[in-house]
Order: sequence, then C-alpha cells, then structure tokens
Amino acid sequence: MNLQTPLRKCWMQRGRQRRLPAASGPQAFHHIIGALNWAIDRLCHQIVPVKNSQTFIAFLEHLLLDCYPDCSVVLVMDNALYHRSAAVQAALSLFEHRLLVF
Repeated sequence: MNLQTPLRKCWMQRGRQRRLPAASGPQAFHHIIGALNWAIDRLCHQIVPVKNSQTFIAFLEHLLLDCYPDCSVVLVMDNALYHRSAAVQAALSLFEHRLLVF
C-alpha cells in the first residue's frame, strides 16, 4: 500500500479548476500480509516493513499459532519468490500435518 497515492481524476466545474497539492518526498509503503477465513469472515493480517521470506514465515507462525492454533488451514499462495524459498518451504513442512498449500 503506497501512502502517496497520486490523484488520477477529479471532477471540477469548467473554468474553476482548483489547485491540488502533489505528493512529494520519499515513497512510503506499508506491506500487508493477510489471510481471510471466508467461512466466518475473519481476517488475520500483519503489517510488515518489507515482504520477504522472514516476514512471511513470521506471518505463518502468527496464522497457525495465534489465529488458528487448533485448526487445519488451507493456504492459497501466488508465485511470489519468497513463497518458494527454501526457508519458507522448511517452515511449511513443520506444519504439514495441519496445512494444505495451493
């Protein structure tokens, strides 16, 4: 999530355009890693400074130990590089008795 979203379009009365401040300064991002339980409409998430193997493993631990400590989980992931890293695969193998990964 970029905190400096540019203004794309704005409706204004013809001849009465307003000046709007432009975003400036360094780019600021918040990365959100999350999982949705659609059956009960529950969202588990973490806001992390960067998306990488370590933060994804920390999210897996949060998801499986804090959010759903006694449940099996179906995890659907995209093909992000950090999802396929050796460290993440090792972490997933620790929970393979409770986790089905797509």
